[in-house]
Amino acid sequence: MKSVFAYGLGVLTFAVVLIGAGLVVAKVIYTEPVPSEQKDVVTILGDIRRVMESSEYNIQAYLIPASDEHLSGSSKRVQYVSGFTGSNGFAIVGRTKAAIWVDSRYYIQADRQVDTAYWEIMKSGLAGTLSHEEWLRDNLPSAGRVGLDPNVFSPSDFTRYSRYLSEQGHSLVSIADNIVDLVWDDKPQIEFSELEVLSLTFSGQPISQKIASLRSDMNAQKGDALVVAALDEIAWLLNIRGGDSVTFYSPTFFSYVILTMDSLYVFFHEARNVPDTIKNHIIQESGTNCIFEFHYETFLNGLQKVVSDTTKYILLPSGSNQAIFESVPAERRYTVSGYSPISRLKAVKNAVEAQGMRNSHVRDSIAVIRYMHWLNETIGKEKITEISGATKLDQFRSEQLYFKGLSFGSISGFGPNAAVVHYSPTEETNLEITTEGVYLIDSGGQYYDGTTDVTRTIHMGQPSDFEKRAFTLVLKGHLAIDRAIFPPGTAGSHFDALARQFLFQEGMDYGHGTGHGIGAYLAVHEYPPSITSAAGSPGFLENMFVSNEPGYYEENSFGIRIESIVQVVKFEGKPGMRDFAGRGAYTFHATTLVPFQLKMINTDLITSEEAEQINAYHREIVETVGDLLIQQDSSAYAWLLEETEPISSTMD
Repeated sequence: MKSVFAYGLGVLTFAVVLIGAGLVVAKVIYTEPVPSEQKDVVTILGDIRRVMESSEYNIQAYLIPASDEHLSGSSKRVQYVSGFTGSNGFAIVGRTKAAIWVDSRYYIQADRQVDTAYWEIMKSGLAGTLSHEEWLRDNLPSAGRVGLDPNVFSPSDFTRYSRYLSEQGHSLVSIADNIVDLVWDDKPQIEFSELEVLSLTFSGQPISQKIASLRSDMNAQKGDALVVAALDEIAWLLNIRGGDSVTFYSPTFFSYVILTMDSLYVFFHEARNVPDTIKNHIIQESGTNCIFEFHYETFLNGLQKVVSDTTKYILLPSGSNQAIFESVPAERRYTVSGYSPISRLKAVKNAVEAQGMRNSHVRDSIAVIRYMHWLNETIGKEKITEISGATKLDQFRSEQLYFKGLSFGSISGFGPNAAVVHYSPTEETNLEITTEGVYLIDSGGQYYDGTTDVTRTIHMGQPSDFEKRAFTLVLKGHLAIDRAIFPPGTAGSHFDALARQFLFQEGMDYGHGTGHGIGAYLAVHEYPPSITSAAGSPGFLENMFVSNEPGYYEENSFGIRIESIVQVVKFEGKPGMRDFAGRGAYTFHATTLVPFQLKMINTDLITSEEAEQINAYHREIVETVGDLLIQQDSSAYAWLLEETEPISSTMD
C-alpha cells in the first residue's frame, strides 16, 4: 500500500553505487516529493472556472481523475487542484462548487489535506455519500455540459457518464486540451530515464516467445493488431526497464506498442533519443519486423496507419483510453473484456522470474531484519523519527545485491500516524519513534531479480492489551490465508473473508483490500491477482505472487498491518486428501522472511495450530536468511534468534 514519488520533485537523500556481479549502478534515492511553489486553491479553482466559462468550452462541470494517458494514477492533477496527495482520488469542479472523492484508505488523509472551505470531501463507501453522477445531478443547471479529457478516461467510464448525463438531459463533452494543464503554469516536465535491457538472466523469456503467445491469442480473437498502452506491460513485453520521473518508483517508461501479425510498432518519445543498443535489442530478441518511425507524440497517427493497413479487428485492452478507442472505426474495434492478454501472461511468473522473486525477498528481508535490530539497539539512545527511520531502512536496502531503488515511498508511521493507511511522513507530521506507541513500517525495494513489499508492526515498549488483541486478530487472519488450500483458478474473494473473520467476530474491520499482485522488477501493484471482497478476479494460478496484508486502524491512536508476499505453489497433500478431481491442490508460501514481533502476540487468542505455524515460519526465516545475515551483521543474527524463540498457545 503505497504513496508515490511524482514528477522528479523528490528531495535527494543519498546516492549509492552498487558493484556486484559485474554491474555498476548509480542510484539516487528520493524521499517523498516536495511540492513546488504553486498557486493557492482559490486561484487554481478560479483559473479553471474561467476556462470552463469561456466561449471555447462553455461547460458547467469538469471531471478530473487521478489517471494519466495510460490510465495509471500518475498525473497528479487531482493533487494540484485540491492538495490531496493520495494515489486514488477523483475531483469535479463546478461553476460554484467542487468535490473530491476518496475511498476508505484516505478518509483521514483527506480530512487533513483538503480545505473544506472550497471542497466537499465525498467519502466513498459511507452511507449517504453521493456518487459522481448524483453530485452532477444535484449541481448542474438544465441542459448542462460536462467536460472531460478523453485521453485520461477509459471507454467504459466515458460511456457510463455519457449515458447517465444524456438520460438526465445533459451532455458529455470531450475536450482534447486538458483544462488543468492549461492553468498549471509550472507543471514539471517528464524527466526521461536511461533505458536498460533486462537480460534473460532475470527475465527468463525472450521477446519472441512472448510475441508468439500473444499472436496465438490475437488469432483466436480474429484480431490483426493488439494495442498495448499499459506501461508495465510494455516494459515486460520488451524486456526493458526505465524509471521516468512521473512513473514514480516503477521501472517503466512512457511509450506505446502495437503488435500485428507480422510487425512490432514501438512508439518512444521523440525527445528521449533512444540509443541503438535498445532498438537492436528489440529487433534481435523479438525476431520480427520492428517499426520505430512513429513517436509517442504521434501515436494516434501510427494507430490509424495500422488500421488502414489491416482488415480484421484491432484488439483494445482495458488499458486503452477513450481517445485511442475513438481512433479506431467502430466496426474494427474489439474491446478485450476483463484483463489484457499481457497482464494474464505477466502475472504468472516463469521459472526464472519466480526464483528471482524468492532470491530478492531473501536479501530484502535481511535489510528489514537489520533495520528492526537497529531500532531495538538505538531506541532511547538517540532520536529516531519516522523519516530518519525510513532513511536508515533505505540504507540497509541499498547494500543488497542487485538493488535498484525503492518500489514505493516507505510508509513509516508512529502512533496516530500509523492509523492513516497510506501515510507519508513530512517535516510537519514527522513524529519521533519512542517506546510509547505502535510503529508501522510498510516498505519495499526494486532489484534486478524482483520487486518486494513488506509491512511489519512493532512496539518498542510495552503494548497495551488492546493493541496486542488487535495485532493478534490481524495476525490470525494473515495466518489463515497462508494455510489455505485451494484448486487452481480460485478467485481472490474466497480468501478475503478468511483474513477478516477474526476481526469480524470483534466488530472490527479494515477498509482496504487484503492483497494485490506484484511484478518482477516492475510495478509493486500488479493485476489481475488480488485478494478483495469484490468479484472479478480471474483466480490464482501457480507462480502468481500476491500480498497478504490484513490490518486494523484505530483512528488517532494506532494502526496495524501485517504484510508478506506469498507465492502460489503446489500443495504436497496430506494422507487421504483428494486433488480437486485431478485439477491439483495449491497453497500460498511466504517469500517474505521477516519475523512477527512476539511481544505483540496475545497467546491466549491463538490456537496450538497457529502457534506451530508461527514457529515453523520463524524456523524457516532463520534457516533461509541465517548465513547471509551473519555475513552482513552477526549481531542482527543473534537478535533474530531471540525474536524467533518458539511460542505456545495459552488459549486452553
